[in-house]
Amino acid sequence: MEAYRELYASGTPEKLILSLNEGDYAGVRYDDFLAWYQSVVARLAGASGASAAVQNDVGPPHVCKVRPGPMIQQLDIARSGRGHKAILLIDQGYSVSKDIANPVLRDLCDSHYHPEVKMPGIVPDHLANSIACTRQYFGDDNWLVVYSDEQPVATLPEMRTLAEAIASALVGETCSDVRARIYIANFTRQE
Repeated sequence: MEAYRELYASGTPEKLILSLNEGDYAGVRYDDFLAWYQSVVARLAGASGASAAVQNDVGPPHVCKVRPGPMIQQLDIARSGRGHKAILLIDQGYSVSKDIANPVLRDLCDSHYHPEVKMPGIVPDHLANSIACTRQYFGDDNWLVVYSDEQPVATLPEMRTLAEAIASALVGETCSDVRARIYIANFTRQE
C-alpha cells in the first residue's frame, strides 16, 4: 500500500482511499460511512484514466503513443517493506479478464504456482523459487506486483535487473502508457 500512496497524486479517488485511517471514520455512523464509501467506489468505477494520474505524469495515462520518459522508475519509500527489500509494480501488467498477455510476465507469474511452467531465464537461479506475483486493481489501473514470497528475499539490485529484463520483454508492445510502466518500490527502512 505504501508504494501506491507514492504513485497516486493528491485528490484522486485512489489516493483518498489509500489515505484512509481509523481516525477518519471513528466517530461516523456506519450507514454514513457506507454511503460515503459506496460513492467513492462508484467514482472509481466511472473514473476516466486521467483521474488516476500518477504524480509524474506528462499527460493522461493509457494513451497509445510513444513513451516520453523511462519505462522504469524507482520509488524510494522511507518505510519498512514488511520483510521485502524491493518489489516491482507493473502498470497494466494484466487485462481486465486477469489474463497476462506478455509471455515473459505470464511465465514469471505462473511458474511459481504451476510446476509445469518453466521460470523464465530472467530470474536468477537462487530466486527461482521465491518470486511470485499478485494482481491488484485501482481505478483504471491493473497492477501486476512481483515480489519475493519466500527466502531469499530479492535485493534492490536484483529487482532492478529483473525490472530491466521485464522492460526488454515489454518493448515490442504497441500500446504504451505515457508514464513509467514498471516501478521499483525500494523500502529504505529495514525491520
